[in-house]
Amino acid sequence: MGLKERKIENDKFLFWLGMFALVSFVLYAPNESKGILGYRTAVIVYVVYVLAFLLLYRSILTKVRTTMNKTLRYLFVFLSVFVFSFVLTVEKFGGTDVYQLVLLCGCLSVLLYEKREWLIIPLTALSMGMGVGYLFLYGNIVPVLLLYRYFTRTDVRRRKYLWLFTLTVAVSVFMFFFHGGFRYFAELTLFSNFRRLGAFVFCFIPYLMMAFSFFRGLIRESRKKICGWILCLGGITSLPMLVLKNQGGSCVFAIFLFYALTIGMLLAMGDLDVIREMKRLKKTLQKWEPIGVFVLVYPVLFMPLNDAFICRTVDCMINLILP
Repeated sequence: MGLKERKIENDKFLFWLGMFALVSFVLYAPNESKGILGYRTAVIVYVVYVLAFLLLYRSILTKVRTTMNKTLRYLFVFLSVFVFSFVLTVEKFGGTDVYQLVLLCGCLSVLLYEKREWLIIPLTALSMGMGVGYLFLYGNIVPVLLLYRYFTRTDVRRRKYLWLFTLTVAVSVFMFFFHGGFRYFAELTLFSNFRRLGAFVFCFIPYLMMAFSFFRGLIRESRKKICGWILCLGGITSLPMLVLKNQGGSCVFAIFLFYALTIGMLLAMGDLDVIREMKRLKKTLQKWEPIGVFVLVYPVLFMPLNDAFICRTVDCMINLILP
């Protein structure tokens, strides 16, 4: 496939993703918003939010190898099922999560093109200023990518990523204390929905098996095993929000977001270890052709993710089994 044909195919894919975002809005958008700027502004911000993710997807798909193009589409469809509906709840529509995720897309874009990467620092500070929960939910993606690149690069630019990682973490910690981060955990809402979380995890066992296979191969075959462990464990920073603030849906979303975006970014950056494991996983899945339809359709049953009860489907399952 030539560059022109590939661009056309990617644009068609992003167009249909945009249509999916529109359908998600029609189906799940609340009639009110708790955001301080009002409902109409929340609608406009949601449009910007969708465009930010679509542009990030486009940038990644443009830079990735042709052989990985279809695999990334599957990955982005899976992620978009949750991304486009996650903020369509009364609590989050027009709230800080939307703005933080838009800024995160900006951070990843400058990191992907390796231009004006210093913008990561003020964008991270701005995100933390909107809410200290960013540190635990979405603030792990950029530092993990910076640290991963530091260990995998061998050229003169290698040290730059260590400095960016150090400054990003330092700014995040400073903003956490500056905004009284510990007061955020002063009123604890301990996690209690073990049955709902257990049901959700059970429903996603096929995806967990794929993730386990991917990371096991990555750690075993990686040129630097520390890189595999960094990527594998980088998504667990949301656990304090799960345990102490009872934000089950937000934490599940943050984990999905972390692994999908970091793997997509590393594929676009040409990381050989990640490319090798994705090719191996792709060959495994091709043995069971119907798995592709399953990967695309099945997650729709669990949208949108919420906090307390995670999602409506799991809530109905629990009520049927244990009324």
